[in-house]
Amino acid sequence: MVKYYHEWSFLPPLHSKSATLRLLFFILLATSCASSANAALMLNVNTIVTQDFDGIVNGISLSGLNSSGWQMSSSSNWGSGVTTVAHAHVSDSAFTSVGTYNFGGGSGGFNSDRAVGSMGAGVRHLILEIENASSATMTNLTYSFNWERYRQNTTNANGLFSHSANGSTWTAIAASNASYTQAASSTYGSPVGSAIDSINRSGTIEGLSIAVSGKYYFRWEFNTSSTSADSQAIAIDNFTIVSVPEPSSLTILGLALAGIAVRRRRSSR
Repeated sequence: MVKYYHEWSFLPPLHSKSATLRLLFFILLATSCASSANAALMLNVNTIVTQDFDGIVNGISLSGLNSSGWQMSSSSNWGSGVTTVAHAHVSDSAFTSVGTYNFGGGSGGFNSDRAVGSMGAGVRHLILEIENASSATMTNLTYSFNWERYRQNTTNANGLFSHSANGSTWTAIAASNASYTQAASSTYGSPVGSAIDSINRSGTIEGLSIAVSGKYYFRWEFNTSSTSADSQAIAIDNFTIVSVPEPSSLTILGLALAGIAVRRRRSSR
């Protein structure tokens, strides 16, 4: 079962398991740190891993990220992609070359706030391989990321998100997609290289069974509807992921009994 959220509520009601996972997500976020470099993104339970893509700096290589588990590909499946993008935008001038991008730039040139995406390259996929680095089976993944647009233009564009247990058979999560309508003319952020807009998408994928050292995959599809310079430019940024163990039956029973005790004390006053 998959639970979706378009934005985070900082104080969710704790009447459901997914709400509890969301609260634990924010508690862990305050004390989390990124994983070290590995072939896949190594994920431990109760540890939030983040990726803001700023590690690419002003280059085209994805190897500066917190794992080499990121691939950009024209194929929809893991394993056939590359760990580079075609262009790095590091100035405050307009960009018109089609292809995959390390977006940024801004007033005065290089901007350290980066994002990865595509413009005018038809359909491209950014795929992430995740490995369970803990000592227990993972049963859920809670994620958050931003869709960002760096250029609006005269064709429509879509950003699509999906997940997979094997990197080839994908389950779409429509609630985490983004749709961009065309404009009458080309428009950039102000200053050029800044995002025009940013949309947060987040959710919890439950009912998983990722074994120790097992792999799981996330995929972002950049469908810019065009292979020419009239395309929009879209990217993802500020990705976060965590897996929180489900509480045991005894823990749930203990919390329930504690709640009953509190209610009884209040009613006796």
